[in-house]
Amino acid sequence: MRVLANVHIEPSNDTDEANARLITVAPELFEELKRLRLAYVNLLEIGRDRIIAFGGSCDPVDVMEASDPALRSADIIISKAEGHQHA
Repeated sequence: MRVLANVHIEPSNDTDEANARLITVAPELFEELKRLRLAYVNLLEIGRDRIIAFGGSCDPVDVMEASDPALRSADIIISKAEGHQHA
């Protein structure tokens, strides 16, 4: 067994209490981040399809994903949570 986090909570320390609550919901936040990321990419796909249906041109979704700072940030956070290293 290995310890990933050891949290000491001082009574009536608001920061400690907030950190403890955050740690408690972290698994839910992680799963929701992955769902929101997927929903965001689905919206990109729908937008691309609509643009093309109306005769426009649009970057492929993977290009839009790679250039989107919010998606890049989400990917880094997801990767870190899964135990991968990032520079």
